[in-house]
Parts: sequence; C-alpha cells; structure tokens
Amino acid sequence: MSTLSPSGAAILAAHKDGIVTGHAAAMARLRADRLVVPHDGGKGEHRMTPAGRKALERWQEEHGDAPAPAMPPAILRKLPARQHEAVITAAQRPDQLVAGRDDEPYHKGEPWFLGTTLRAVHKAGYADIRPQPYDKGPVTWEETGRSLYLTPLGRQYARQRGNVDVRRRRVVVISG
Repeated sequence: MSTLSPSGAAILAAHKDGIVTGHAAAMARLRADRLVVPHDGGKGEHRMTPAGRKALERWQEEHGDAPAPAMPPAILRKLPARQHEAVITAAQRPDQLVAGRDDEPYHKGEPWFLGTTLRAVHKAGYADIRPQPYDKGPVTWEETGRSLYLTPLGRQYARQRGNVDVRRRRVVVISG
C-alpha cells in the first residue's frame, strides 16, 4: 500500500520534466520522505527522485490517476503574538474554543484571552459564534457575547502557522 497522500500524488503528478512545486508544508513532507530534493533553479522548486517516481507509480496503480492539483491554499500572514497564541491554543482544544474570561477554561485555570484579543481574532475571521436553534435570524458575537470557536479559516491558520493538525469536528448521533 502506498503511503503517498492524495495531495502528494497530485503534486508529483503535476511535474514538469521532473520538477515539482507545491505548498511548503507538502513539499517538506515529500522531502522528508525522500521523494523530492531541492532543485538548483531556486524559487521553491524540487526535483522528483527515483523513489518519488516509484511512489507515484504505486499510488496510480492503487488509485488510478492522481487528482488534479488543487489551488494551493493561500499562505496566511502571521497574526500578532496574542492572537496567534489564541488561535493555536484553540486548535489544540478538542472543542476548538477560543476561551475568554466568561468561558469554563477561565474558571479551571486554563489559558484564556482578553476581549481585545477575542475581538481581533473574530474580526480577522478566525473565530465566530455557533448559531443556535433559538436565534431568530443572523446574530453576531458583538450582540450575543457567546463563546467563539475556530472557523475553517482559523483551522487553516493553525495548520499553516502552528503546525497543528486540526480538522472540523464531526458529531454523529446514534439513536438507541
């Protein structure tokens, strides 16, 4: 079985005469697996190794053609220190809560952040409230003061800037 990820396969399959480019984190993984090596041309280019060619062939045998490479995610600019810490801390929590003084982590002595930090993280789009069934329409954090949780953009930031493998939580309800 191939250990090459679909993203890695897409990057390798999109090569131009053995020269590949891709998102820095994906390229680092391919380099660590010795599937690519830096290319003398610079500009973040890498050259596929013979092991890379074999891994791609193995992947294609198991899965068919590699998926078309997606547009690489935009590299998000680094937030100021406290905002960065708030997003990364939330990404490491199972509930992805960006904790403030009104949240349970404050009372448990766990990390929490001031309202100014929460406001900035919310304004940047990295965290938002969760809608509730009793809402009579769209409501905002400023109106409700509810707890903030990471958004897809916040999870992307944590993966890019904090190297935290955070994903959207899925809840499955099973009736008995």
